[in-house]
Amino acid sequence: MNISTLKKILILSVIISVGFCGIYYVMFVFIKDKNEEVATLQHQLTDQTRLQGYMSSIGKTITVSSSDIDYLNHSIISQDGDVSFIEDLEKMGHSHDLDISINSLSLDEDAVLTSKGMVSLKIKLRTIGTWVNSYMFLSQLESLPTIIRFDSFAISRSSDGGDSKKKTPANTLWQATYEIRVLKYK
Repeated sequence: MNISTLKKILILSVIISVGFCGIYYVMFVFIKDKNEEVATLQHQLTDQTRLQGYMSSIGKTITVSSSDIDYLNHSIISQDGDVSFIEDLEKMGHSHDLDISINSLSLDEDAVLTSKGMVSLKIKLRTIGTWVNSYMFLSQLESLPTIIRFDSFAISRSSDGGDSKKKTPANTLWQATYEIRVLKYK
């Protein structure tokens, strides 16, 4: 063979090798870009899955909390509900055969409560009746769905008693005084 043919074969081999290297480089860059796109999409998919999990968790929390929120909203007297609350207290006292009287009502505007749109309704009341009835009234008062804070409570034998000869321990009259506070929307 002649040298010029060998040179042509060698040049052709180099050109083919460079061509394959070029194709290999282009394919490498293409595959690298596709891998980066896949990694980015996989990361976005992971983020979306986490976000859906968080949203599902928040939805469940809201569902569970809605009953607690309703309970709290109903445990505060509405803006115009103070009269009906006091009437309910009086009805509750009368249902236990107690003489009930509201001695005073006042609104206590605490800065913290006022900033939240609420005030504290302070009620001083007195009941007269048997021990059992007084105790039942107190139990029912503590069990009301309204948030009640007792500032003071005292119970003593009543001097209003009628005929002392007819008194027995079961019908002795007791006087209870209450100072309570309830939250009320302003």
